[in-house]
Amino acid sequence: MIDNSIISRVNRVGSFIIAILLIMSSITGFFHLPQWVYYGTMGVILLVVVASHGIRLKQPSIVLFIFICALSLLINQPPAYFNAWTRLLGFIMLLCAVSPLFNNHKISLFRYSIFDSIMTLLVYLSIGSLICYFLGINFFVRNGELLEIEVGHFSGLFNHSMVMGPASALASIYLLVKFLGRKKKKTLYLVSILACLACTLLSASRVAVGGCILGMIVAYMRFYSGHLSKGLLVLLVLVALLAVTFPVWGGLTDFVIGKQEANMSMGGTFASRESLFAARIQEIIEHPLIGVGFCCVDPRFGGVDMSRGGVEPGSSWLAIFSMTGIFGLLTFMSLYYKKIREAFRISATDSSSLFVGCMAFFLFHLLFEGYILAVGNFMGLFFWLLLGSLSTYTKN
Repeated sequence: MIDNSIISRVNRVGSFIIAILLIMSSITGFFHLPQWVYYGTMGVILLVVVASHGIRLKQPSIVLFIFICALSLLINQPPAYFNAWTRLLGFIMLLCAVSPLFNNHKISLFRYSIFDSIMTLLVYLSIGSLICYFLGINFFVRNGELLEIEVGHFSGLFNHSMVMGPASALASIYLLVKFLGRKKKKTLYLVSILACLACTLLSASRVAVGGCILGMIVAYMRFYSGHLSKGLLVLLVLVALLAVTFPVWGGLTDFVIGKQEANMSMGGTFASRESLFAARIQEIIEHPLIGVGFCCVDPRFGGVDMSRGGVEPGSSWLAIFSMTGIFGLLTFMSLYYKKIREAFRISATDSSSLFVGCMAFFLFHLLFEGYILAVGNFMGLFFWLLLGSLSTYTKN
């Protein structure tokens, strides 16, 4: 990973403050800043990018994706209640601020510093949430009330279990790379990994658990890609340790098992999302080329907040296809493939492992969560920031 000495003190302090503001205005439950702080902080990042000397347009594929999103609205002319053009403008601002759309060396380091600061804070929040579980503390808020700890309703220091799940999963991947790359404090990192994994399980988010497992496996394989025998030995030791200690931590899987049993009783593993998947597939069939419009859905299938124009697509991959058509999907897939390839080619093994692990996590998580085009969603912002941070290595 990048040595902190390369990043200026101003960058480190500024990026840490930005990370705190983004997190505490979007995903924390114990203390929550107003939403305008979230957008204001994003605006500050954008101002830093605009004010930077020597920025260049680096990703034509992102420009093409923006053009396709705009074209989908021009052709479909969606109802005004979707606020689609306003949302597209916000999305463009997001891409300009944190994605690799506009870049130079200093901006890349700045984005990476924000990325690393967010990862560090997610670690502390995840470990703190596990402590909250044993203390009976829960900051899951619904209709202004704190919910009791039960299946799907535990979020620890976060404001929602579906936020705690992916946040703890990413923290687990981050700590795994730290554990593999460090010669000191191995025990501390291992205990921290287990704490974040436990938090992921307690969220009862099967998608977060699946993405976490995939991300950790990919990160591990990349780290030991040149030393398979050593990697296999370490893996066997870790598996044996988990097996021996299962009676101690096995109860933490009860929430995930309970969530799965509840869905099976409703009709299947993904019963809670089947109607959303079916709606997106029908939209794809009817509008295969350019979709139904950026951040829009067919109102015949429901899932629209008429007062604010918000939608719940159910899957980011299906949302891109249904909203922007085959052209939008192919452009996004091309960008994703290019970034994964760049991540694998990073010469610094630990950095490469972290990025490919995170990319693998999102590859799976985006199948079942529809935040990729949502400006106000923290996980959506973090995904694009991940791509912007990746360019620190691939371009400089």
